[in-house]
Amino acid sequence: MMIRSARMAVPVVALVAATSLSAVPAWAVSEADKAANCAATADIVREAVAQRVAGQSSEQAQGFLTSDEAGVDDKFDSAIPMLVDWVYTLDEAHLTEDAAKAMETQCLEFKS
Repeated sequence: MMIRSARMAVPVVALVAATSLSAVPAWAVSEADKAANCAATADIVREAVAQRVAGQSSEQAQGFLTSDEAGVDDKFDSAIPMLVDWVYTLDEAHLTEDAAKAMETQCLEFKS
């Protein structure tokens, strides 16, 4: 399945399934918690895009995102490598805010 926006198509369903709510069974997550998790996942993607655009390597981006400086909650540390790896597979034309928006939209729509 692909997410389609006005400017891009991004395959994210499997990635969302693997990262967005992996720490807690879906039935145990409130809608508010799900929204917060999806927003945090989108923020990670947004920062990974920024790191890539700035010329940082995937390893540097992962290192930054798992550092205290990035401000990412530790509970997302296991998802960061997958999210960063995904961002580093995107065509340069997709390195926009749309990548984060697509991730958040798909995450919010995901039903396990």
